[in-house]
Amino acid sequence: GVWYGATIAGVEGDKFVLKWDDGDTADTLKGPNDLQQLFKVGDKVNGRCKDGNYRAAKIVRKEGFNFVVAWEDGGTQDTVKAPTDLKEVVEQKESESEDESEGWGWSSSDN
Repeated sequence: GVWYGATIAGVEGDKFVLKWDDGDTADTLKGPNDLQQLFKVGDKVNGRCKDGNYRAAKIVRKEGFNFVVAWEDGGTQDTVKAPTDLKEVVEQKESESEDESEGWGWSSSDN
């Protein structure tokens, strides 16, 4: 099948509500088997903490829909993160400014 870019807008039960990158509003409710995930174990990410701030982390394992992260600063609390709480770390040159984009996404097959 063909894959289309989307962002997770929410969760309804065991399904994800998607916002398609092309603006289409049809077929927005998808199960986890319908999605291709962009994060994987070993990825460096910025994880959103309960206070809303982001911290540097590395994904150490997958747990259902969520990921377990190891905080770069050695912290051991608040380590289970939904994909919506993660931002991809983009390697950049010293002269480049930090990218403020969400940096994560999912794509779905049109079945």
